Amino acid sequence: MTLWFCKKTLINDQSASFGPFDRQVVILNTDGRTFTLLENPQAMRLKKQGFIEDRKFVKQPTKEDIDNALLGDLEQEGGVGGFVKGFFGDS
Repeated sequence: MTLWFCKKTLINDQSASFGPFDRQVVILNTDGRTFTLLENPQAMRLKKQGFIEDRKFVKQPTKEDIDNALLGDLEQEGGVGGFVKGFFGDS
């Protein structure tokens, strides 16, 4: 099997393994051979930062970039404490 065939097969079979309501998504790395499994919100944050286009990395993020994208909103809003504070108010 050629590399092109393997890559196309994996990309096309994602819908069978990862449905529209799945929490995770597979992104093709910049090497064109390997994939990275990300949480959906994490992938969306990396996409907004310009790392992902069409389920492929256009620029390979560092491990730190990937980890920061996973933390995302919880870290910026103060985690669970920030959620509780926002829900019940400041008092």
